[in-house]
Amino acid sequence: METDLVTKFSTTTNKPHQLLMDPNGPTLYYTALTMISRMDITTKVVTTVAGTEAAGNAVGSLLETRFESVSRMALSDDGLLLAVDTSSKR
Repeated sequence: METDLVTKFSTTTNKPHQLLMDPNGPTLYYTALTMISRMDITTKVVTTVAGTEAAGNAVGSLLETRFESVSRMALSDDGLLLAVDTSSKR
């Protein structure tokens, strides 16, 4: 990783808990308690994938969903991002 990428990652994340590289592309997924974000390693652009900064237990669209604490992530064989929020038991 380039030094500027590490700097970008450390200044745009809020205590990342889990990192996940997409094997099919230059994408790094990470959790920051109540949100899931992705960073394009090439462009260094960070995008929120799901959740909000506010904790909760609400189901809705990806950006309306509220997590208590995302504890695990995985990519399925067909590229779907799966997440577990153990605090909300979902």
